[in-house]
Amino acid sequence: MKYLLIICLFLTILIFSQEKNFIDANYIEVTGTAEMEIEPDEIYLNISIQEADLKKGKTIEEVEKEMISRLKNLAINTDKDLQIRNLGGNFQTYLLKKDQIQTYKNYLLKVSTGKQVSQVLILLNDLNISSVNIEKTSHTKIEEFRREVKVNAVKIAKKKAVDMLTSIDDTCGKALYILETDNSYMPMQPQYSNVAMSKMQDVAPESEYNATIGFEKIKLQYKILARFQILD
Repeated sequence: MKYLLIICLFLTILIFSQEKNFIDANYIEVTGTAEMEIEPDEIYLNISIQEADLKKGKTIEEVEKEMISRLKNLAINTDKDLQIRNLGGNFQTYLLKKDQIQTYKNYLLKVSTGKQVSQVLILLNDLNISSVNIEKTSHTKIEEFRREVKVNAVKIAKKKAVDMLTSIDDTCGKALYILETDNSYMPMQPQYSNVAMSKMQDVAPESEYNATIGFEKIKLQYKILARFQILD
């Protein structure tokens, strides 16, 4: 027990000494900011097949089967990129009003280009599916890009410290402290509004089948606070 107390006291003194040395050290504090804009290659569409919107005599199952078939014709891997989110019906309304039960089925579809978005919207319109909106955009290498931006922010902070100290004939030493103070990840919305997408009333002519919906770039921005030792 006595030895344990001695070890704890030694560690406390050592930590205090290190903190004191850090506080007493001459340092320069700077902020580095870096950003990057990237084209999204993951676009997620929220699709809902509403029984009430279908042509007379059509069932959700029939429309679903046709939708999947046509998506495959667009070289979309429906096994991988199409997910069923939920399905159900307005049973509460049925119990209260005794009306016919209306059912629905929701899907999440991932595509990679604005051209594919345009093609999907056209085929959905052909099938009388009007409930669709873009849920989010992202990129397959988003984490790699985030790391790159953070590293660039640190490099910018170091360069600022070197430039400032060089101007007064001092030398920048090792980093004493690095902190990520702020970051932002802004996936932009498409240039076509969701309202316009969900209200497509006219079937697009074949000449417009290769049209592309434009997307603004995803913006990554990071700020790094850093302290560098000032060498004598």
